[in-house]
Amino acid sequence: MKSILMGVLAGVSFGCLAAPNCNDVKTNCIDNYNRDIGACGNYADRRAELCKADAQNRYLSCVQAGGCGG
Repeated sequence: MKSILMGVLAGVSFGCLAAPNCNDVKTNCIDNYNRDIGACGNYADRRAELCKADAQNRYLSCVQAGGCGG
């Protein structure tokens, strides 16, 4: 019985370690997004708009890759 309880506790502990801290992931992704948007410039031309859309897509990919959904 003791070994079963230890196995369950170990599984819960490892599960918690594997779970992402979504606040940290999102903060990192937001920092990257802000840097990417800054690199796009303040222009109103098509290239800047495409750059901003790409930055948005990279942000969403970052959050999803971190295991935190969208």
